[in-house]
Amino acid sequence: CLRSLYDEGFMHFSLNTRQWQWDTKVIDSKGVSDSAVKLMTRQILTFPAKTQNALKLIACLGSYTDECVLSAITADDNSGSQQENSHVWEPITSGHNELMSSLQLAIRQGIIVHTESKYKFTHDSFQHAAYSLISETERGLWHLWIGNRVRLDQTLSPEKALFITVGQLNKGAKFIDDADERVELAWLNLQAAEISISYAAFVPASFHLRVGRSLLDENCWRDQYKLCLQISVLQAEVKQCEGSFKEMDKILEEIFLNAKCLDDKIRSYFIRVRSLSAQGKQQEALEVGLLVLSLLGEPVPTSSDMRAIIKEEFLKTKQLLEGKTNDDLLSLKAMENSRKIAAMQQLNDLILFAFVARQKEYHVLVFKTIQISLCHGMCKEATIGLAMYGGLLIQYFNDIEGGYRFGQLAMSLVEKLQASACLARVYTAFHTFINSSSQHHRVSLEPLKLASQVALRVGDVEYSVMSARQYCIHSYQCGIELSTVEKFFRKGCQQMEEHKQVVVLKITLPYLQTVLNLMGQSDDPLKLIGQAMDYKNMLKEALRNKNQSVLICTIYHLQSWLAYIFNEYELASEMAAKCPNAQVLSSYPVFLKCDVYFLSGLISFAMAYKTKNEKWRIKGQSSIEVIELHAGYAPSNYQHKLFLLQAEFDSIRGKIDDAAKNYDNAVRAAGENGYVQDQALAYERAANFYMKQGDDHSAIQYYADAQNAYLRWGAVSKVNHLRENLPL
Repeated sequence: CLRSLYDEGFMHFSLNTRQWQWDTKVIDSKGVSDSAVKLMTRQILTFPAKTQNALKLIACLGSYTDECVLSAITADDNSGSQQENSHVWEPITSGHNELMSSLQLAIRQGIIVHTESKYKFTHDSFQHAAYSLISETERGLWHLWIGNRVRLDQTLSPEKALFITVGQLNKGAKFIDDADERVELAWLNLQAAEISISYAAFVPASFHLRVGRSLLDENCWRDQYKLCLQISVLQAEVKQCEGSFKEMDKILEEIFLNAKCLDDKIRSYFIRVRSLSAQGKQQEALEVGLLVLSLLGEPVPTSSDMRAIIKEEFLKTKQLLEGKTNDDLLSLKAMENSRKIAAMQQLNDLILFAFVARQKEYHVLVFKTIQISLCHGMCKEATIGLAMYGGLLIQYFNDIEGGYRFGQLAMSLVEKLQASACLARVYTAFHTFINSSSQHHRVSLEPLKLASQVALRVGDVEYSVMSARQYCIHSYQCGIELSTVEKFFRKGCQQMEEHKQVVVLKITLPYLQTVLNLMGQSDDPLKLIGQAMDYKNMLKEALRNKNQSVLICTIYHLQSWLAYIFNEYELASEMAAKCPNAQVLSSYPVFLKCDVYFLSGLISFAMAYKTKNEKWRIKGQSSIEVIELHAGYAPSNYQHKLFLLQAEFDSIRGKIDDAAKNYDNAVRAAGENGYVQDQALAYERAANFYMKQGDDHSAIQYYADAQNAYLRWGAVSKVNHLRENLPL
């Protein structure tokens, strides 16, 4: 036997250690035939019975195990769990020390490696060989014995003991005849699934839930109602996170058929609403969600005149908040009514869906969260409402101080209530809608990245992908080198695809294609057509479906920006004018809002110079007013934009000295704050200005600086465009 393994090259004698050693590289390269495994099995059979049984024990645990696990299994005080078939386990029931001693031969023979506190088979084939020594009729009993021994142990961490116990008992489940024991194991699988979900490990969670459900009989909805309901709801939730919507629907139908009351159906309704949104069925998701709110006693007012309702609900909210300090709000009683809490949970989901698809309902839903909190007390879900309300104050009312106040209040409430499950949502809301109104835009990057990770850990897929999207977009807006930004987008889009978050993916792809266009990875840098998308097909689909204004405006805004960057001012103007509802973008997060007005001002002054039409000057001045307001609160984000707009305005008015000064101010401020793309643009606009003044020397220098800045940003197509179109 030894000679055969030696001849095959699977093992050799080491002169240094004077022991036989296995060559795992040879084993992997040749593959292990059945005959070779049989030879290894024969080698193990030459060992004493105690060594064989020790190897069998480790093989039952996998390719390796910790010494503490072996200690837990062989501890003397766990002997009470030993099965009647004691002869099967007798060789390893004499204690931990004897087990360790019996393994020394296997270590010397190179079957097992002992490193630090781990015992590991030197190759998976050795584990298979050792495991094959246990007859199929006895394997389940071995696993049951191991699982029960570990379960009784008090030395392992509860989580480690749970997963080993469940893993072993599941493998021996067919030997469990007692109904109560099967139910007990189903509960253990449910616990394991819940822990797995907390780590965003949906595959093992799905496995544990499937096993747990299989342990229950056909009367489980009658006899084990609570357990069956919990497993089924969690199964549906995992399927939703995985994007397995057909399987999820079957589970939900079973829940709706068997659940005894509305309270037991609520979580399943939430899952259905989220799944509809993930599939791009925003209208249906909102309709079902609004119906659920009505069932919970919190109907949301709707009307053809939504503006009137928005005004009414805002005034109602403002009145409820009047005179209340931060301390007053933080000291509100805790919400106790379970249905009000459920309504807050549903509102939290609907706010995100309405933000993407139906802006008018978005306002009313945010106001509703504040109203319920003020009337019925605070709960962890109120944190998101406060953050969103702060965003609305900035977006629509230019109340930057008030918006920042409610954003900070939301963060404080998360800490007070220890609402870790809501942390991702609050971070996403705060750093999307509020942060950039007063702090540098880059401050938002790490919190958004953290929010995406935390949301995924708690199974909040929708906010995980949304915060990932914002992280990518903010990275692009902050002027991070484009090849790096592309990697961020690729990773984020992959996550969206994996979790089948269709809507978020669609409104993200135009940004990825914009990055690719700037990097020179498209045939026409002016059109969003390439690896990521074809704007014609996407627009056709969006225009066919209702409530796609966000996607439509995003496409036209980015195409307008590209047209301006490549000096096609009339095309830029046409693209901007095609947005079906300009307020959709201008009422978005403050940084995007300022981007929209910044671009509008640049286009307007370019068209004013070309056409001499006064309407363009007036429109450009309006943009200056908006940027000036926000530059007063967050100069690190907007002061350079203001300088550049003022320079362009000065240029068309013939204020040469003021224009030159403001161009230099724009270059300096953009550079100081890390906005390399805006610094490049400021250099280019200054070069154009000096060219018009006949100062070729200054123009050449500014064009060279523009080219270098665009190159640092990674905008290869723009660098090539400058080289090919220099007016010199």
